Amino acid sequence: ITVTPLQMASAYSAVANKGVLMQPYIVESIKPKDGKIINTEKTPIRRVISEQAANQAAAMLVNNVENGDSYGRMRLPRHYIGAKTGTAQTYRNGKALSGVGTTIATVLGFGPINEPKFVVLAKLDHPRTVEWADSTAGILYHDIMEYLFDYYSIAPDKK
Repeated sequence: ITVTPLQMASAYSAVANKGVLMQPYIVESIKPKDGKIINTEKTPIRRVISEQAANQAAAMLVNNVENGDSYGRMRLPRHYIGAKTGTAQTYRNGKALSGVGTTIATVLGFGPINEPKFVVLAKLDHPRTVEWADSTAGILYHDIMEYLFDYYSIAPDKK
């Protein structure tokens, strides 16, 4: 039932990496004062699902964004991305809470689809505008993905 955000991001990276779980890292490279850049090694841990299963899962995540009724806020006009939302109830004194300010909203996905470069997890605890992830964390996810595609100058894959 409970996993950390890093564990969830690692699971999605396995889908993005065609079924191979990679050692997670935060820093891509370090540039010490001497100017010699030290790059983080990309380290595979093991295959956790078949390449076919990973491709099917990736296709489902893209379909979520492109065709899901409530995913319109996450779509990028020039790029295919895959994502899944999650809205979790919270409890007080053993009773489920409901309404604005009572949920944990997450969106997790990756892009670009054909050659993934990043996994993004957007998580908001107790969003104050709407209780649903697509309308809260989804907007944040969209903005981060849009920024990353622009920052890395990734060519459009949508026509």
